[in-house]
Amino acid sequence: MNLGFTIRGMDLAIAAGEAAAKTVLSAMKSDDFSKQKLAEYRQHLESGPLRDMRMYQKLPAFLDNPRMFSGYPELAVGVARDLFTIDGSAPELMRKKILRHGKKVGFINLIKDGMKGVTVL
Repeated sequence: MNLGFTIRGMDLAIAAGEAAAKTVLSAMKSDDFSKQKLAEYRQHLESGPLRDMRMYQKLPAFLDNPRMFSGYPELAVGVARDLFTIDGSAPELMRKKILRHGKKVGFINLIKDGMKGVTVL
């Protein structure tokens, strides 16, 4: 599961293993290996790793947008560079510095991606 800042998977596999172990231990303790008893496994999955996976199921498509890993990082770096560089020239309004970099990505793209990001995250 790619969250943009980390890729999860091993932890979810471990959680699935824990769910299986809990189910087996519960079945052994009650000496009940019926289909109904072993269905506890699904309950353990639903309250753990499957819950997390469902929460972020739309995120991979959102992160598939090429602007996420090129346009927006470049925008952030450009804005930061312009805001924090002192070169002796006359000061420029902050909004002009920001807008200059926003134009490179496109304001419509910023709005669309921002709205989609809010719904996905």
